[in-house]
Amino acid sequence: DIGTITKSTKATREMDPQDDTGSIREKESDSKQYKSSFLGLLIRNRNYRLFLSSYLFSHGGEWLTYVASISVIESILGGQTSRTAISILIVVRLLPNVLLSSIGGTLADSRDRRESMILLSLVHSFIPFFYILAGYWASIPMVYLVTFLQECVAALNEPCKSAIVNQLVDNEEDLQKATALTGVSWSCMAAIGSSVGGFVAASYGPNVCFLMDSSLFLCSAGMLYAMEGKYNTAEKESAGYGNVCERITEMTREAFQYLSGKFWWPLVLMKASSALMYGVSDVLNVSFSENGDGDRDEKLGILFAFVGMGCLVGLFVSDAFTSVSRIQSLQWAGIVSLGFSTIGSFGMGMMGSFHWLCFFTLVRSAGSSGTWINSSVLLQLFAAPEKMGRVLALDGALSLLLEATSAMLCGYLQDDLGLGPQAVSLLVSGIGSVLFSLWCCYHWTGRGATSQEAAAFMQQIAEDKADKRTLTEQTPLI
Repeated sequence: DIGTITKSTKATREMDPQDDTGSIREKESDSKQYKSSFLGLLIRNRNYRLFLSSYLFSHGGEWLTYVASISVIESILGGQTSRTAISILIVVRLLPNVLLSSIGGTLADSRDRRESMILLSLVHSFIPFFYILAGYWASIPMVYLVTFLQECVAALNEPCKSAIVNQLVDNEEDLQKATALTGVSWSCMAAIGSSVGGFVAASYGPNVCFLMDSSLFLCSAGMLYAMEGKYNTAEKESAGYGNVCERITEMTREAFQYLSGKFWWPLVLMKASSALMYGVSDVLNVSFSENGDGDRDEKLGILFAFVGMGCLVGLFVSDAFTSVSRIQSLQWAGIVSLGFSTIGSFGMGMMGSFHWLCFFTLVRSAGSSGTWINSSVLLQLFAAPEKMGRVLALDGALSLLLEATSAMLCGYLQDDLGLGPQAVSLLVSGIGSVLFSLWCCYHWTGRGATSQEAAAFMQQIAEDKADKRTLTEQTPLI
């Protein structure tokens, strides 16, 4: 299997801790016969197929639990919906990712990422049983506590998931495809997991969702176990550190120092800009699902499904107009996607019917997906491999912090100030217009991926690949 990273040194992708370009050393192999496409990547890369399957299982389980936990809270409240209670749930889900981001990033950069993911998936599989106890005891605080514990495990796991993608591929084009496919996997599970979760919670009760979540995480651990190879990038770097606390502190400090000297550091804020807008979506979806006729859980599942379908649309549209060889196209696509998120929020605020609400939910989520994918690819390209986990952890922490803040403010505006979901959507579209304008200025003034430093960076990658190809051609076969 050409794409497999085996246990031998030859088959493992070369990563030099002293190489600060963050570029990927391309393997010279028969894989060139495959066109750089989504299907080609999946056909030739067994390890990535297994990782993607694991990713699908884990995020499918998370969405089942998310919808079911909302259903449990509403049943405890006697069928009534408290936007503040839902906002607290969202904040509790997001807070561990902010608090533990530095620990998760350090874990990803100092330990074997695959082994860490297996262990954390097994731990995660036991937690859903406590949701069943929370529902039995009719305790909303216990729902929050179990959610917090579950998301603590997820917060440690997420940097490993994000950083290992860079190790599973052989070249920059495959990196773009793999990052996009990882994003679309989340989208598929948002569509499938949420709609299935809404149907199962309404038909069979939320406890079935929790049991399915546990089973899916066991499957996820199995897929990871079947992968081959070692995925630790920092044997040399971590050798000089003392105890765990000192290591976390030192490696976090190094990450901030590393970012502060890079021309591309503002790109860490691009995903956070989008998060400030989509952070209100879950609270608003709960509110919108109560309008009109029909079962609330099923309508909520439908809205979440359109979120997932919109993310799929964002993936394929973005892929059609971007290329790693034109790195500035990735940055511009992320900014344009932010504009579509703004349009979607505006449409959700202006249109009253459920059909139009689903359409503009799709537009908004397509924009969020485009921003997420393109900003992730840029960071994967620019960041050095041994710093990747911490850079992506910081990127995720900032996004989740603004997402949690946005969700909490949304609940406050609706419950305490009496604003309707349409009014909140229009307010969000106004914020999006400002952010879109600021990022356009950043792009048009020659910063980030449009800067001269970025052009030199890509030229260096091209030269490294040419040198490697020449060396391979000149090496005699024995």
